[in-house]
Amino acid sequence: MIRFVGIRLLQFAGVLIAVSFFTFLLVHLLPGNPAIAILGPAASKQAVQSLDRQLGLDRSIPAAYAVWLGHTLTGNLGRSLITRQSVAGDIARALPVDIELLVGSQIIALAAAIPLAFLAARRPGGLLDEAASTLTFGMLAIPSFVVAVIMQQVFAVHLGLVPATGFTPLTTNLAGNVKDMLLPCITIAIGSVTTYMRLLRADLIGTLQEDFITLARAKGLSGRRILLRHAFRPSTSSLLTVAGLSIGGVISGAFVVEYLFSLPGVGEQAITAINQHDYLLLQGDVLVFAVLFVLANFLVDLLYAVVDPRVRHAHG
Repeated sequence: MIRFVGIRLLQFAGVLIAVSFFTFLLVHLLPGNPAIAILGPAASKQAVQSLDRQLGLDRSIPAAYAVWLGHTLTGNLGRSLITRQSVAGDIARALPVDIELLVGSQIIALAAAIPLAFLAARRPGGLLDEAASTLTFGMLAIPSFVVAVIMQQVFAVHLGLVPATGFTPLTTNLAGNVKDMLLPCITIAIGSVTTYMRLLRADLIGTLQEDFITLARAKGLSGRRILLRHAFRPSTSSLLTVAGLSIGGVISGAFVVEYLFSLPGVGEQAITAINQHDYLLLQGDVLVFAVLFVLANFLVDLLYAVVDPRVRHAHG
């Protein structure tokens, strides 16, 4: 296991370096002189030269990247070109919203997908299987922005159960935070439920045909116990893999959801940065999203090895 974790850590570090380099190039790939593209053609020569030094545009790309990476590792992502506030500070204030969306949506998605997969796998082709498949396919067909609008109209406007927009920090009011985050988390989760349910259903059906399941049935174990105690764990490997890969979709969905629900997260911050041409803030937002995606897949890899010992034995 130690060897497996060591190999994954080296891969994780390599991917992070590559991600950071391409994020760094975000500003340098602007057409013409990036400083002029940011400040506008009417900017003074002194302002352009000052921004050149700030962005490292007066150095070669390898030298500028080395300086930028050193600053980044110490938490210095520069200052917003619009507000002059610390980019790292702005992101630190917005990031908890995205973490809540990410964790909350995946908990809801798994909480819905796993029972549906159990119901469908017990009798493949039966009424419950067909109903679960139809329901999840219908959910997949609806875009997230449409789901968001429907949720707001039904549960916020007509029923008044939860707010339509706004955000209450978790540390300020737990109940208020849950109410504010419930609809956004459900909106993002709906896109994952179908994938998780269909994949787990297929793996459960395959596992239930294995010899050790036949032996468990011969011992007189109930169908529910066989599913939960014997079939579920061997059937989760593919689910974990897809869950890691779907993090990218969840992160991209957060952009739309945060905008529609007026959540002050990194996604909403990135949209504002694009509209205001605040490239340093946008660069920081992109870096954070990329690191979150890589980190999530790294953690899924470790969990995958815990669930399926064959993975770590293959590397050790």
